[in-house]
Amino acid sequence: DTVKLVALSRADDFSQEFCKGIAMTDLNFYVANSDDVELTDAPAGVTLAAVTAESETEPNYVMSGTPTATGTFNFTITASSEACEASVKTFNGTIIVDTIPAVTITTDATNNTVCAGETITLTATAGYEAYTWNNESEDDVVEEIPDRTHYKVTVTNGEGCSNTAEIDITINTLPT
Repeated sequence: DTVKLVALSRADDFSQEFCKGIAMTDLNFYVANSDDVELTDAPAGVTLAAVTAESETEPNYVMSGTPTATGTFNFTITASSEACEASVKTFNGTIIVDTIPAVTITTDATNNTVCAGETITLTATAGYEAYTWNNESEDDVVEEIPDRTHYKVTVTNGEGCSNTAEIDITINTLPT
């Protein structure tokens, strides 16, 4: 019998793009009459595993995982048989894993300490598409007289991946 390799997932799912550390959308396949099923050129952290299926409408192989590497991966699933008539079926797809932004916050204050009423400048790593601070600022640099001791910024890169940094500052009261 001829090898069958049928993709059961939505067509949109075979070309996925997401941020590193996010689990991919599982890809489901039905394979029949095959001696060997292999996944090649997928990112580290993604595997193809056999699962129990009751019929051809249910998957008996699932490609899933959380990629640990970034880049573009043009993967191939190959089902083959060495029976009387050698037969090979392949399926190709693309996974793009985007980089998570690296973000830190620095200040112009020695040891992150200011006196009450003094201005502090907080600077998040530059070069990203969007910045959201817990004081509602949306710039990479915030200059203000602090009314809080904890600052947090979330940055988003051009691919839509986000990361957060936090910093605590000390506000010394003025002597009376």
